[in-house]
Amino acid sequence: EELERRLAAVESQLLGISDLSISLQRERSPELPPVEATAGRLIPALNLPLETILDVYFNAPVLLEPFSRPCAISAKTLTDQIDSVVLEVSKYAMTWVIETGDLGWLLIPRPGLLERTHQLQALTRLFEISGSDCLPVTLQLRRPAVLASVILGQKWQLVERGILDVNPDPTQVSLSERFLKIENRV
Repeated sequence: EELERRLAAVESQLLGISDLSISLQRERSPELPPVEATAGRLIPALNLPLETILDVYFNAPVLLEPFSRPCAISAKTLTDQIDSVVLEVSKYAMTWVIETGDLGWLLIPRPGLLERTHQLQALTRLFEISGSDCLPVTLQLRRPAVLASVILGQKWQLVERGILDVNPDPTQVSLSERFLKIENRV
């Protein structure tokens, strides 16, 4: 019991150190509601339903950044040394992992990076892409991928692939993007 208690204390310290390096790069404090039990952490868990998370992602993705950890597919996964898809914290990553209260760990593409076709191969390991015959185009998030924690806050395994779509849903496009398109047309 003493060893388990000490191990839990060490794991929480390691998570704090890992989160500190990520949060030092950010200037923004969380503006969305965190899960109360995690509110004291540097990167708290997000306390919102999936529909609200997607709405925030489409309209103001910068609000999700304080709750996210940048991650990339591990080298072992890329070189096919392991069968499963494993992701690790990475400073320069194209995806974010967000811990949520009810939904667990969610994986979303980093905003602004979905237009790059050279990342398509990595995205196809993490997301199903509907309408991919006519690439390159802007991809839109339909459903985040679901992850399971392997090493708390540092390494995850893909449980369920997310969905990206080539054809944007007009109801899910950001209001600022819609206004910009109208303004350009006028």
